[in-house]
Amino acid sequence: MLDFVTAYEIVGLCVTLASTVLVYLKSAADARKQNAALVSLIGVIFTMLTSLRFEALPKIERHLEIEETLSKNRQLLPLIEQIASAQQLEGSAHPLMRYMLQQRLESLESQFEKMSRGRFLVDESEMPNFALEMIKSAKEKILATSYVQASRWWETPWGKHYEELNETKAKDGVRITRIFIFQEKSDMARIEEVMKAEKHAGIDVRYAYLQDLTDNITSDLVVIDSNLSGELRLTPDKVMTFAEFMTNQSDVADTSHRIEKVEIESAQYETSSPRTSK
Repeated sequence: MLDFVTAYEIVGLCVTLASTVLVYLKSAADARKQNAALVSLIGVIFTMLTSLRFEALPKIERHLEIEETLSKNRQLLPLIEQIASAQQLEGSAHPLMRYMLQQRLESLESQFEKMSRGRFLVDESEMPNFALEMIKSAKEKILATSYVQASRWWETPWGKHYEELNETKAKDGVRITRIFIFQEKSDMARIEEVMKAEKHAGIDVRYAYLQDLTDNITSDLVVIDSNLSGELRLTPDKVMTFAEFMTNQSDVADTSHRIEKVEIESAQYETSSPRTSK
């Protein structure tokens, strides 16, 4: 099927041909050729200008935008060159190497497509550094659930640093609400020292048991300053696999609503809180 620009050019040429024939028939015998040639020339010029406007100029503008982006981000050019070099080896490379190259390129394409929609993925191996930077970025509020396995988060060296950053942010005036979610009533004991420390630092610490929640919790949620939200995907054993973060206001608002629903069904933690169901 013809695209818009090609169809536009064909229409222009058809109009030019029709106009030329009409002028030729309507003109006096001694001026037919001259008038027809003039109309034909005008029509061709008009069609060429139309093609230039709707096809060539947008491409030129796009190339200039890419060049400007590359000039501002010097790391991109070597990366593009490396990708190009890898593709040049495609013919002589091992089939499995070609296969993995294609997988990597498709993965990049998928991630960039997500970013164009205000979303991005963070792998489990990237999460320690990202989580610390995420808390550092908070200026007004942090709203989060904590269902992840304690040994994979709070008991790790970076997890302890994460806890310290939360406490520092709370003392600096950032409003933090964290809802700890437990499968069993006995699960609180393992994480209660963290809950006490956060409570002492001024964090709004809450807790809930799965059996008391309306929604089936299978992931952790977080919102930072109303401009970033994330969902940490967990296995049935509460081990994080990856996280998806969102920056669009509608997505952030939706995540906030989901956390607030859990907050309504949770209980305020006090150091003497009974570990029983509500």
